[in-house]
Amino acid sequence: MASFGGHLAAYARTLLVFPSAEPELAIPLWEPLTRAPRERLARLGLGGGFVVVTAENPRGELLSAAQNASRAARLAQELARRGCGWLPADGCSPERRHRERGVAVRVEREQGRELALRFEQLAFYRYDGECFWLCGALCPDADLRLPLPALPP
Repeated sequence: MASFGGHLAAYARTLLVFPSAEPELAIPLWEPLTRAPRERLARLGLGGGFVVVTAENPRGELLSAAQNASRAARLAQELARRGCGWLPADGCSPERRHRERGVAVRVEREQGRELALRFEQLAFYRYDGECFWLCGALCPDADLRLPLPALPP
């Protein structure tokens, strides 16, 4: 099993983007969550909590755009099969040079972990109505509340 290890800083410095929100909602997970984004999440129907999962770049390995698109389509099909509604929620690097398409789904943490494992993800994010958490999937690490007190160099 892998661990957050070298990926921890990247996960903790993610810009979580909700492209379907008007205007687009971008939440820097390295900063404390303020009231305004909490209210916007509530207006999107996500105020009570959700998980963010991606199917792209399994095990942290970069795939081609076509491979990632196919995996994203399979995730959408899986959610439809389960009867889960979802909103696009993409994880981006702070400068937006790297973007992984993901989904925000109103499911419990363990269902989120199951989805992340099914799509071979090291981790996923969980929002509990107050703050975001980095949760291990293939990584055995414990959940980490975001923002982290201090990011590794």
